[in-house]
Amino acid sequence: VRPEWFSGEHPDAAGRPFRLWRQQADGLVQFEECGGAFLPLPVGTGKEYLSLLCVKRAHVPTPHGRGIKRSLLIVPSHVFGKLVERDIPKARRIFGWGDGDVPIAVHVLGGQPPARRRQVARSGLPGLYCTTYALFQREQITEELEAIKPQLVVGNECHVLTNEFSPAATKRRF
Repeated sequence: VRPEWFSGEHPDAAGRPFRLWRQQADGLVQFEECGGAFLPLPVGTGKEYLSLLCVKRAHVPTPHGRGIKRSLLIVPSHVFGKLVERDIPKARRIFGWGDGDVPIAVHVLGGQPPARRRQVARSGLPGLYCTTYALFQREQITEELEAIKPQLVVGNECHVLTNEFSPAATKRRF
């Protein structure tokens, strides 16, 4: 964790000062100290960027055994386009996410036909795999999850699971 992210002295790609909000900083500290986190953050507190920053931190090799190869980010369908088209590119600029020290490839599963999803999932490539909760309604998602073998799963807006699936279906997939 870089102290300048807390102080407002970390410039973004345009050179403007950038800092984490208090909720983001607390969430990142919890993730770092515990190796994971459950962060019930309210709307508008930067969950997407915190999720991406946690993914980056998990991919960074450390003396304590981090340096995962594959992570999975699951979001509701209605925010998937924004995640891929806006949030990930912005996170790359702000956090250096996916550049230099930790190049993180992004593998998009959401919005892909089943054959393409299976091909991507079976590739074994390191990086972040992005999908939607809607795909969890399909039986082949279990096969895809087993093929990806994610070492970190980030469920953004995970309350969606309780609204869309029975507890048995959710347990079967995870």
